[in-house]
Amino acid sequence: MHSNRSVILAFIGALTLSACGGGGGGGGAATSAPPVASTPVPTLPTTTTPVATPTPVTPATPADPAPPVTPGGSWLTFSPSPVNVSVTEGQSAEFKVTARSSRIVSQEFTVGIIETKALITTDYRLEALSDLEYVATLHTSPTLTPGTYTSYLRVQLCADAPLVCNRPLEGSPWYVPLNVTVKPK
Repeated sequence: MHSNRSVILAFIGALTLSACGGGGGGGGAATSAPPVASTPVPTLPTTTTPVATPTPVTPATPADPAPPVTPGGSWLTFSPSPVNVSVTEGQSAEFKVTARSSRIVSQEFTVGIIETKALITTDYRLEALSDLEYVATLHTSPTLTPGTYTSYLRVQLCADAPLVCNRPLEGSPWYVPLNVTVKPK
């Protein structure tokens, strides 16, 4: 049985994005997946919250349905997808997911990354690589026991709080498959 506890990484704080071009500055603020010119990207503080230890689950179990497909969300893509991470028991592995946008969003929004099986920690960093490209640096939970785990990262852009997300942006949420292999010490 796996834990139903959600590990939520919420990049909270609204961001006003400009649809105008020009300027060459950095990408959008760290609260946004699609970056915008001329807005500096601060380094977000990292935090770690204790999470429940999940039990390994194989990909074909009924308790692990495939994530829904995101209709209309092709303007934001993720790499790698799927994310495959290998780690030794008792350790945490760092991994990165890059988000690329084909358009600039002209409204305020927040970003949330949610993983419901406690495979990752809340120790994260989000940085702009360019005006339309961001990278999230995430970490696997050091409490995982040996086995293979499958889950997905639900990335949602919201006009309200990412934990509520009653007003998602068009195409949101997106699902990035996550596979974690934990090797014994």
